[in-house]
Amino acid sequence: MRKYFEFVHIEFQQEWHHRGAALSRVAFYGVILFIFSQLWKAVSVQTNFGLTSIEMLWYLAMTELIVLSFPLVHLDIEEDVRSGNISYFLVRPFSYVGSRYARAMGSMLCKYLILAGAGWGFAWLFSGGLLPNLSGLMVFVPLSLLSVSVSLIYIVIIGVTSLWIQDCSPIYWVWQKLGFVLGGMILPLDIYPLWLKELAAWTPFTAFLYDPVMASIRADYDMAFLALLKLLFWGVVGVLLLKWTFLKAEQGLTINGGS
Repeated sequence: MRKYFEFVHIEFQQEWHHRGAALSRVAFYGVILFIFSQLWKAVSVQTNFGLTSIEMLWYLAMTELIVLSFPLVHLDIEEDVRSGNISYFLVRPFSYVGSRYARAMGSMLCKYLILAGAGWGFAWLFSGGLLPNLSGLMVFVPLSLLSVSVSLIYIVIIGVTSLWIQDCSPIYWVWQKLGFVLGGMILPLDIYPLWLKELAAWTPFTAFLYDPVMASIRADYDMAFLALLKLLFWGVVGVLLLKWTFLKAEQGLTINGGS
C-alpha cells in the first residue's frame, strides 16, 4: 500500500503547488452561493422546505463542496487510452486503476481543503449566520470525504469504459446529471414527490450527497451512522464493479495509439 500512498502524496503536492488553478472553482463556488442565497431568502418566505434560508444555503454549500472536489480522473484514463500510454502502465508493478484512483485522491484532498475554507466563508457571509448546531460540521467532514472517495471509484469505472467506447464523456455527463437530481444537489429530497424520493433512495447518489449533508445540517448522529453504512455498502459495490469492469476491458484491450 505504500506505493499508493506515495501516489496520493505526490499528486497532493503537485495540486497544491498549482493551487492557483483552483481559484476559478472558488470563484464559481462563490457566485453560485451568492445567487442561491438571494433565491432562498425570497422563496423561503412563501415555501416551507423544512429548512431555514440559512440552513438551505449551508446545505447547498456542502453539496457543492462534494461535487466541486471531484477531479476529472475519467478524462485522464481516456487520454491514456487514446495515446496508448496505458500499455506501458499495465506492465508496471502496480495496479493501473489503483494508481489512477490514488492520484485522484491526492488531487481531491487538495481541492477539498481549498474549497472547504472558501465555501464555508461564503456560506457564513451570504447566509448571515452559522448552522444552529456547529457539531454538524464535525459530522460533515469525515462523511463528505468518504462520499467523494467512494464516488471516485465510480468515476474511475466510467474512465475504464473508454477502453471500449473511446469517449466516456457522455457517460460521465449522464452520471453527473443523475447525481444532481437523485442526490438532491440543489434541493433536498424532502421536497420531491414521494415516488421520486423513494426511487432516489435506491441509487448511490442519495448516499453521496443528501444523506451526509442532511445528517450534518440536522446534527443527527443516527442518520450519520446510516449514511456511513450506505457509503460503505456502495464502496464495496464500486470496488467489485471496478474489478470486474477492468478485467473485462483488459481482456479485450486494443490500443489505438502510441506504440
